[in-house]
Amino acid sequence: MEKNHILFFVLSALIMIVYYVFIADKILPNQQERRKQGERKTVVDKSSTIPDMADEEFKSSGDMLGNTEVEKVSPTRVAKSLELAASQGLTIDVETQKYEISLATTLAVPLEWSLKDYSDRSKKDSQKPLNLIPRTIATCLSIQPLDNNIKLDWIESSWTLEDDLSAINLTSPNSKPQSLTFHKDVGENLRVFKKFTFYYDSYFVDLDLSFENLSNNVSITSLDESGYELKWGPGINADLLPHEAKSGSTSRYGKKGVFTYTGEGNLKVELEESEESANIKWAGITNKYFAALMLPDPDLEAEFKREVSGEKTSAKSVIVPNESAILRIRGLNLKPREKRTNLFRIYVGPKIEKNLRQVEYRSVGSDEPYPSPLLHKIVDFGWFWFLAWPMLWVLNASYNIFGNYGIAIILLTVMIKLILFPFTRKSYQSMKDMQKLQPEIAELREKYRDDPQKLNQATMLLYKRHKVNPFGGCLPMLPQMPIFFAIFSLLGSAVELRGQPFFLWIDDLTAPDEFLILPFSIPFLGNSLRLLPIINAVATWFSSKMTGTAPAADNTQAKMMQYLPFFFVFMFYNWASGFVLYWLAQSVFTVGQNLVTKKMVKDELKESESEVPEQKRAKSNK
Repeated sequence: MEKNHILFFVLSALIMIVYYVFIADKILPNQQERRKQGERKTVVDKSSTIPDMADEEFKSSGDMLGNTEVEKVSPTRVAKSLELAASQGLTIDVETQKYEISLATTLAVPLEWSLKDYSDRSKKDSQKPLNLIPRTIATCLSIQPLDNNIKLDWIESSWTLEDDLSAINLTSPNSKPQSLTFHKDVGENLRVFKKFTFYYDSYFVDLDLSFENLSNNVSITSLDESGYELKWGPGINADLLPHEAKSGSTSRYGKKGVFTYTGEGNLKVELEESEESANIKWAGITNKYFAALMLPDPDLEAEFKREVSGEKTSAKSVIVPNESAILRIRGLNLKPREKRTNLFRIYVGPKIEKNLRQVEYRSVGSDEPYPSPLLHKIVDFGWFWFLAWPMLWVLNASYNIFGNYGIAIILLTVMIKLILFPFTRKSYQSMKDMQKLQPEIAELREKYRDDPQKLNQATMLLYKRHKVNPFGGCLPMLPQMPIFFAIFSLLGSAVELRGQPFFLWIDDLTAPDEFLILPFSIPFLGNSLRLLPIINAVATWFSSKMTGTAPAADNTQAKMMQYLPFFFVFMFYNWASGFVLYWLAQSVFTVGQNLVTKKMVKDELKESESEVPEQKRAKSNK
């Protein structure tokens, strides 16, 4: 590999590390500032005589599950209580082709939401499906009124399962959609229904929220004045790898946290004052590869709130453990004996464009089709997304043919090398031209060593006379920069690669390869022996030697360049094996590319030298 190629990739990697570690959170947007703004807007008012409904339902759940000190429910106690509830049959399990859900019958909320096609990778060789709901959370898809006058009645009432079912199984291809309905009576006149509908082969669940006025002569206006909220959170499981779970560090790829979409522009974390009453298209929480999103009927004109709890939690296995996504619905005046239903669709699954594009709105208010909710905006490939999406298409197309994403990455590398070959060849030619001028440049330096201004003028005239661009070796490499960043983001964010093996010990292209577990720990590297970064460093070093472009070790800088490829071992040691495989492939193909480029340049030089002066003049005249 050429010396400047090595420098280019090293500088690119360093830029990426600096960006993702120090800059990313400030651009989209600054995390700490967002949290401060969110706390000012959404933290519970401590002076209120009525506690926050989410906390109350959380506490009342502990009371219903056997806690005597409701006001002092710790996450550990709640977790034990939820386990007790499951053991006592206070949950109902739902299994489809895509997920397993455990619903608390007295809370009408899911306690677990596990994706069957994706295993929990926090423990090595785990076959347990990935559960996206944090273990101590009992408020996902909870609803709460905004009117303080009915909050106490809401707290004191409990949900009742209307269906006489112990479980739902929709794993057969002939399975028809099946529903579970809960209801609760709030005060004397309001009855609330919560209906979940499950499907055989879909990642989404339909949620119907119905409100019925049981009175014959009294209207219910409290919901019309303030409305209610539908909540997901706090947090979503982070989907950590074993070494991440041990260290507590998480990847900085992709969008993570609470987001909403107003139908225009990009996703939002916080809404401006002018947008607070916007008709929200959807809202939810996402981690690196998965998302839990709530889609309201567009006719409901839902509002968005990002809630930040007052209690600080540092759960390393949970993304935004203190934050929740909330849809606020207003305008629900119920006349005597009137029943009104609001429709929602809940998507909990992988951030795969195909799946996300299939999710549509539900509505009872209009027969006209609504525009796409554009859920695929939750997939984030960074600034160079316009390059990453075609690359993902190539990866998926190659996978459909060969059935291996590792082979697909190698084929993508070959394609990128072919596209960039004209730039590489031009760069190589420019460097050769510069090398030919080195003796004359040395003479000029000696001649004008006491006059830098004349030296610069003479050097530029030399370049002009020989038609050589001093930056010609670097400029053709600039197009490689966006491609490099795009593939870096793609291989770190595409859920399609999650859990996909390459061969032998490389069993997950989104995780570092693990060849052997050592009986001791190496500082900064851990106790895992990873071969792919080592092979990559050797291949990079060997390519520079084989092509004859390795710098001679006659000074300190040259010696550093000579052993620079081995710095990659430490740089890539805990990086995703898919990206290291790409780097290894491009190092290997660079050897062949350089040999071909050298031969082409030599052949052109021989052809040029064999021409007679008359032929050269004839060509120049043409």
